[in-house]
Amino acid sequence: MEKNNMGHLKQLRYFDQLALFKLRGMTGISLRFNGYPHNNSERMKLNQQIHSLNDIGYYPLKSYSYAFFDRQSNRYKDIRFDDLVKRYYRDKGLKQSSLQAIEDIEASVNVQVAHVLGDIGALKYVEFHSWCQRDGNNKYLGKNGTRMTKAVIKREELRFLSSLQYKVSKSNLIDIDNFERDNTSFFPPVWLMVNLLTIGDTIHLIKLMSKRNRKRVADHYGMTVDNFIKWMDCLNLIRNICCHNGNLIDIRLKTMPPIPEKYNDVLNMSDSDNLPRGFAIPLIIIITFIKSINSRYNLRYLKNSTVKLVNMHTDFEKQVGFKDMDSINTLFV
Repeated sequence: MEKNNMGHLKQLRYFDQLALFKLRGMTGISLRFNGYPHNNSERMKLNQQIHSLNDIGYYPLKSYSYAFFDRQSNRYKDIRFDDLVKRYYRDKGLKQSSLQAIEDIEASVNVQVAHVLGDIGALKYVEFHSWCQRDGNNKYLGKNGTRMTKAVIKREELRFLSSLQYKVSKSNLIDIDNFERDNTSFFPPVWLMVNLLTIGDTIHLIKLMSKRNRKRVADHYGMTVDNFIKWMDCLNLIRNICCHNGNLIDIRLKTMPPIPEKYNDVLNMSDSDNLPRGFAIPLIIIITFIKSINSRYNLRYLKNSTVKLVNMHTDFEKQVGFKDMDSINTLFV
């Protein structure tokens, strides 16, 4: 989009969008402003580039160009349009492989939540006071924590059950339908209930748990409670990026999850605050979780999609947070 003489936004043609990329220094774009290129190969390439804009959209593509944009000169450096498109699709492959792993982690965590709450009773999860932290400050809720009182617990309970009612009514799970037909209780047992949760719902339930119950879930993965919850929050962020077609490879984490010292040898600590805020951290979290769940889990697709993307640009592995390519390979051993 651009503003016309009246100051209103107007829609640009795909040809003009390409021209805008070219005007700002992106290479590999052949245009003739008095008409299409006369050369057949140039014409075919232009049509292909216009087709890419038509399929992907200007702004989704543009989001992958910022890593090559110099703000001082207001121009792109060292990026071809075709490589920009390739970056988009290779990141798409990375998101697909990351999402598959995160969904497997999510399924495993749901099983552990069901196991912990199920020990109290199949339907006791609807009584939050029976498994929640009931007093003191819960540091996992809110920016500065939340003082747990009967009123807070009841409010959380009502909010959750209201949301669960809606999810049950909209569910297409056969086992939910069978339960509703054969039982008088509206709420399903905990082992069925967890299958209706989003990853955000699951994380919130864990944050609400008593210290003992939280520890039981985290212990299953060999993690401290703090690390487990902060890592799950990071996975939730990555999952949202993957599901909403965001830019994953260029991510810069604002809130840093804890990084175990054993990974210091593979990480690039040369950022201004000596923290690698790129995709290296979520990748380490995904791999660590997956290996704790299944040591034989096939990570080949995730590795290949990572390596293909990083190999596109010189020293790009450092920008995403790794020391070198050998560091990436070491993670997948």
